[in-house]
Amino acid sequence: MRYLIFALLLSLAPGAFAEEPDSGEPIKVTKEQWLANLRGILPEQLCMPESPMMQVYKGKNCQADMMGLYNKCVSNEPSVVLPTHLTSVEQANMLGQVIAECMVAHYQGGAALNDFKLMQSMSNKSQ
Repeated sequence: MRYLIFALLLSLAPGAFAEEPDSGEPIKVTKEQWLANLRGILPEQLCMPESPMMQVYKGKNCQADMMGLYNKCVSNEPSVVLPTHLTSVEQANMLGQVIAECMVAHYQGGAALNDFKLMQSMSNKSQ
């Protein structure tokens, strides 16, 4: 699942990610700024016909369903740990992938959700 979501996130508009300045200095984007940008594109991208999410989606209003899952994952999911500031494009990409995986896992429920939480618990311990 990580590979499919990663491929999806590579196609997202660059505005969702912290862009490094030309000076080569580290970037610093607040979590709120980054989430506002990601909120504008991630649910839409997950609902595109070629998205892996659409292979399992059975609902009637994908955008609304994904927006609800986005809100749940960034606000109420203890396994999704977000820093107060993002400092690299690599970090933004990784966290965007985590949020997308969270959304898909919550939609699928069951084993997918359990696996997501287990992977995140291991990942969060190593950080």
